[in-house]
Amino acid sequence: MRNELFVFPDYFSENSVKLIISNGKPDSLHIYRVGKYGKDKTTAFLNYYDEIQQGLKTVRNPEKYLEKCKNNMVQLSVSCYYDIDDLTYYFEVTLKDTYPERILLEGISNPCHGLIQKTSERKTETKNSHVDWWLYKNATPWIDFNEVNNE
Repeated sequence: MRNELFVFPDYFSENSVKLIISNGKPDSLHIYRVGKYGKDKTTAFLNYYDEIQQGLKTVRNPEKYLEKCKNNMVQLSVSCYYDIDDLTYYFEVTLKDTYPERILLEGISNPCHGLIQKTSERKTETKNSHVDWWLYKNATPWIDFNEVNNE
């Protein structure tokens, strides 16, 4: 019987999983995440692939785009930030009209949900606090996050 506890979703390509394992760490990091789709925190932790699959993100050629996502570790991650200032403009201005019900979440990246990496560790040109978080299959990271009152 295969251990399903710390396994990535089936749609992650083998090459992507290898890259994620070589870059990601099972760390606990205080981070922020935008929930674009409102109060349902479960939708706040979808990567690009899952957003397209669930019909939340529209792309021109879904099949081709999903195939591209499977092989791109960045598009398989959930983007977070460890400095709230790096997320403020995105939350308050960039998403304002497109996602009016958005919420800002704060929590800890529990290693039981997946592997995490500060993007600047992999891409030295990154100057902000962006974090890639690759969630395991059936992970429930939202249980460790609360809404931030952003007023």
